[in-house]
Amino acid sequence: MGYNMMSGTNKNSAENLIIGPGIVTHGFNLALFNPDDRTTWGTFLGATKGGNTANLDMEWFDTTPDGALGKVKGMRWLTKAESKLTTNLLEGSKANLLMKLNVFKATSHSDRYDKLEHDGSVAPVQTRNVALFAAKVGSKDPIVIVIENAQPSDPVEVNAGTGTDNVVLKTEFEGMFDPGNITKIPFYILYPKGGSPLDAPTVSPAAGTFTEKQTVTIAASLDADVYYTLDGSYPSANNGFLYKNPVEITETSTLRAVAVEGFQTSAVVDYTYTINTP
Repeated sequence: MGYNMMSGTNKNSAENLIIGPGIVTHGFNLALFNPDDRTTWGTFLGATKGGNTANLDMEWFDTTPDGALGKVKGMRWLTKAESKLTTNLLEGSKANLLMKLNVFKATSHSDRYDKLEHDGSVAPVQTRNVALFAAKVGSKDPIVIVIENAQPSDPVEVNAGTGTDNVVLKTEFEGMFDPGNITKIPFYILYPKGGSPLDAPTVSPAAGTFTEKQTVTIAASLDADVYYTLDGSYPSANNGFLYKNPVEITETSTLRAVAVEGFQTSAVVDYTYTINTP
């Protein structure tokens, strides 16, 4: 008797893959964020080496009443949460060093040097929102993981190596709780609703009311297939018709069409043609 390999992979699995290493910024402002305008993503920290990691670690307390054989549903609560973003910066710019040093300031030392030094103050320490942007297959918009009120929390170490090593400025940002809401974890994720990079098909003529049948053409990108339906159902490779020739609309109908290329599926377009024959 033969056995098949069991797998949870399905036709939509490829659309949910995340591609690293991602982009790290600081100063992320959700109110200004526009995924189509990278100037609104915050200040880019530049090239990294060794990957970037966003982490949320939560601790829970379970109360187990007498007689219970184990943990009881509903009798658990959150007691601690730590949100962090760790990156390895290849760019040892002045801005990155000051961000890492945090309580240091830059002053002009000479016409050739700025001096980065501590001014003696111990508080308050500046915080910023930091964000990790990662590409999601099947979406034109990135996943964005945000650590709120973050500040560097690890030692400052610059290892110049031997000349055959990567010199990186490792930085670990830790999210700080807002004093006005001390139980809200300073961590959130912006998850794209959709928006495939594949353009939706174009349809001609436009929807409308006509006194005679219409010959409808559908166009998509060069390598994409187009599927359409006339019964109002969702078109796909498993439902409807593969577009090859212009579609004759002889009675009132709603044409729905979608472009498909590999694992990518475009937005669906809807065109209603009302045919009022004499």
